[in-house]
Amino acid sequence: MSEHLATQPETPAPAFEPEEIDAEEVAECARRLMVWLLQYRGSVVVLRHICRFGPYRVRRVDVARRSMNLLAARGLVTPVPNIRIKHRLNKEAWVIQV
Repeated sequence: MSEHLATQPETPAPAFEPEEIDAEEVAECARRLMVWLLQYRGSVVVLRHICRFGPYRVRRVDVARRSMNLLAARGLVTPVPNIRIKHRLNKEAWVIQV
């Protein structure tokens, strides 16, 4: 058995490339995220919490960031850079305006 494995050529693992997300899908993710934010307990949300506890489709960092930027452009959230919450520095955070 080990002889068989030794003769097999090693193939590199395929690189993970996240799927592109179009503007229409970002708008849908932003809508879902806003519904989630309305139920969120705090007045400030950080990117880490969105990626961990937010709607499933929005949990990728790039999708969460683009969705929050869209909500910020519409005035529903306000970006707050470098905020310390519970002894942890969060570089990306937003104040919920609704």
